[in-house]
Amino acid sequence: MIRVEDKQLQTDLDSLLKWSHDLQMTFNTDKCKVMHIGGRNQPCVDYYMEGHKLGKCHEEKDLGIIVSDDLKVGTHCNQAFSNAQYIEAEQNSSDNGQSVQDDDSAARVPAWSPYYMQRERNVVS
Repeated sequence: MIRVEDKQLQTDLDSLLKWSHDLQMTFNTDKCKVMHIGGRNQPCVDYYMEGHKLGKCHEEKDLGIIVSDDLKVGTHCNQAFSNAQYIEAEQNSSDNGQSVQDDDSAARVPAWSPYYMQRERNVVS
């Protein structure tokens, strides 16, 4: 049995599709996913966009934040910690005159860091 809320959500998706077509800004339905959050959202209902069944996911990264279906931050914190360790190892190795390089290193360096600010103040002084 499909609940009223589930029908309403599918109706809202259909309205979004119509709106996007009217503005000639279509969705890439291959990239659209459904995340069922919370225990009340059982059984998990299938949703469709343009006749395409949307895939389901348990976690998704958006704007650098990993969101999971249980709303716990463990995965995001582990990823942030791993990136911080990588940056620290890279900084320590470059301080010793060694260089750690890989194709992904530019994406892992933060745009602003208190470490760099302190380092610049020490160099200027």
